[in-house]
Amino acid sequence: VIIPVYNAEKFLVETIESVLNQSLKEFELILINDGSVDDSASICEEYQNNDSRIQYFSQ
Repeated sequence: VIIPVYNAEKFLVETIESVLNQSLKEFELILINDGSVDDSASICEEYQNNDSRIQYFSQ
């Protein structure tokens, strides 16, 4: 699952949690931050640190 992230702080936690709570548990979640200026980066980093299925990239 690939989620583009750009200033998505308001909805990012809900979006990530929705993917993580699916019945299928074998997946990879890729978060791609395209220069957000809000707190999106720290949210992505926190989830990446707590779940091995998540990869975070920032450009």
